Amino acid sequence: MVQGQNIRVLKAIVIIMGVLIVFGLGVLLVAIGRQVSGASAGAGFDPAELKLPAGARVIQIEMEGDRLAVLLDLGDGRQLIQVYDARTGAAQGAVTIQP
Repeated sequence: MVQGQNIRVLKAIVIIMGVLIVFGLGVLLVAIGRQVSGASAGAGFDPAELKLPAGARVIQIEMEGDRLAVLLDLGDGRQLIQVYDARTGAAQGAVTIQP
């Protein structure tokens, strides 16, 4: 009789663990699906106007997340790396490169 009771407890434990595995797999798949769909959709942003120094010429632009790095030729032999907030167009910082 004790052996039959042990088997029922064991069956219940196995069923509960199986349900937990299926539930965990479902949560994992949903999380992966959200990451993939979020990455492919992109955050997007409204058009923004960037204020460049007078006489500056854009050499290169790089974007990472919400930051936009613009390499500028200032026309006097110096270059400037200007970092902007891509959503607002506000300047966040700059580094001048001397010749």
